[in-house]
Amino acid sequence: MSSPFLLQATLDTHLTKSNSPNKIEISNNLYVDNFQGTASSDSKLLNIHHEANRELMGANMPLQLWVSSNAISNQRIEIDFPYYQVPEKTKVLGVEWDTTADQLTIKSVEPNTTNLTMRKLLSRVSKPFNPLGLLSPILINGKLIMQECWQQKMGWDDLITPTLQEKWQGLEKDLSILESVNYPGVCHSK
Repeated sequence: MSSPFLLQATLDTHLTKSNSPNKIEISNNLYVDNFQGTASSDSKLLNIHHEANRELMGANMPLQLWVSSNAISNQRIEIDFPYYQVPEKTKVLGVEWDTTADQLTIKSVEPNTTNLTMRKLLSRVSKPFNPLGLLSPILINGKLIMQECWQQKMGWDDLITPTLQEKWQGLEKDLSILESVNYPGVCHSK
């Protein structure tokens, strides 16, 4: 059995036996050993923070790191974890989160159009990490270029045609500016 499965089974078992009013919300927002959630108010956020700490401490698995874009929550974190510095930037499911501005940022892909083969093209199209689907409107164009390669019956190590090369260069330009596109978060400091 894999350790993430055992971890999840242990957490589910512990939270099922809990009488916390937030146990379902805590359970639904755990991803492996990270709690990732939002709240509609400061008091709800602090309540979830307290309950998640209490419940996981009860399972002898205390939460170690907290990150929030909410000033009140960050003050509570400083009290509860005096030796912990809340980072200004962190990753959430592989996407960079600026907690100060409460924005998600996608890492840009460095352009590279020299000797582009179908193999390299597939690698370039697959490179951007897109767990939330935010890049789908851009990445679909790369997949359409791949489809044209297949329709032309190109081999994996054949150089792509000048027409496809031109289309790819346009897409690479879009991919290179991704870091300038930010997605607002859902929890704003007051």
